[in-house]
Amino acid sequence: MKILMTDGSSNSARQTLYGLDPAWQIDVCAPSRLAQCRFSSLVNRFLRCPPIGSDPARYLAFLLRQLRSQSYDLILPTHEEVYLLSRFRERFQAEASLAVPSWEAIRHLLGKIEFAQQMHALSLPVPEFEIVTSIDQLASYGRFPFYLKRNYATAGQGVQLIRDAADRAAAIAQLDKREAESSQEIRLLAQRSANGQMCVGQAVFQHGELIAAHCAQVLEAGVGGGATFRAGVRHPEVLQHLRQLGEALQWHGAMFLEYFHDPRADRIEYIECNPRIGEPVNALLSGVDLVSALVAVSQNEQNFSFGSFGETTPGVRSHVGFIALLGRAMKGATRRELIRAGRDMAGHRGAYENAENEMTRPAVDRLSRLPAAFVLARLLVRPRAVHQLVNTTVGQYALPGSAVAAIDRLEESLFEADGSGAEG
Repeated sequence: MKILMTDGSSNSARQTLYGLDPAWQIDVCAPSRLAQCRFSSLVNRFLRCPPIGSDPARYLAFLLRQLRSQSYDLILPTHEEVYLLSRFRERFQAEASLAVPSWEAIRHLLGKIEFAQQMHALSLPVPEFEIVTSIDQLASYGRFPFYLKRNYATAGQGVQLIRDAADRAAAIAQLDKREAESSQEIRLLAQRSANGQMCVGQAVFQHGELIAAHCAQVLEAGVGGGATFRAGVRHPEVLQHLRQLGEALQWHGAMFLEYFHDPRADRIEYIECNPRIGEPVNALLSGVDLVSALVAVSQNEQNFSFGSFGETTPGVRSHVGFIALLGRAMKGATRRELIRAGRDMAGHRGAYENAENEMTRPAVDRLSRLPAAFVLARLLVRPRAVHQLVNTTVGQYALPGSAVAAIDRLEESLFEADGSGAEG
């Protein structure tokens, strides 16, 4: 089978590679020559593409040119490019097999505001929230502490913890001049903190039916609040909520939920949803093959039900390898501390004991050590460069509000063009 992966920069993309049959021909798109998935023995061709976040029209033209010149069997999205593919779902499905939700469905969940509203409408638990539409309204909101969230942001870049009035004043000052001058431009979510242990839920649906799902507890958070250590858990209530949400939206494809579980109160609260598969290796190690489920749904295979792709064995621990080192560097770790952590990781000592590496898996991908070696070398030369490294990487796959608006304005006539404006 010949597959076009539409993102090659994110952790999700790297981990998705490990769930694909190595006999398949996999081509991967990314804006940077240093993208993670370029350095993989599982990749047939690396295709440098325009960044979707800054130029979705050229990114679309690039995809069309590749699809029409190479005759792919399957389009496999792993990150926020799902929104663009959903916008023109039928058009892309005419080019190759693809499983993404309808545009109407995805618009209910992609933005943090729309997600909170949708969950509230379905009586599914979310922390108390208020939609902020003006500077004055934000200045008067005083239910501290709370999280202030931009509607569209990736990897935690648009989320701020507001502890007190001083934090609130600083957040207002950070709002760019255009937002500050026009209350019509502001659309933020002020949301109370959730209680308990942070967890994630990953799922694959086929026309509203839950086909596969996995839950994991975040044991340690790192870059952008993402998990650096996690362990599989069983939360039957989350599976029921996923079924309810997927059926209500007739969701088709992958979904990734972030939530908090308070074991003392036995309470779940959902804080965010993304229309992607997330990082699937912990699920695979725990017994759930999310990637195979997504491929099967994409190819419109039938006659499987929940459990066909496995069910979670709780307690399986894993970590994100060199991404965890990035998180340590962002918290101010010294070179010596980074070296010690790297040695512990390589030797499976300390926190890394009995936990598999999700990112660096040489038994599956002999080139998977290269991204880790590059990042560690760069951190040791200049630990403070970590912020630039993270921001550059996230920028390759993030979908800011400006890109969402640009995608909304794209016309179907673009599909009649030959894609000649794309990069090679």
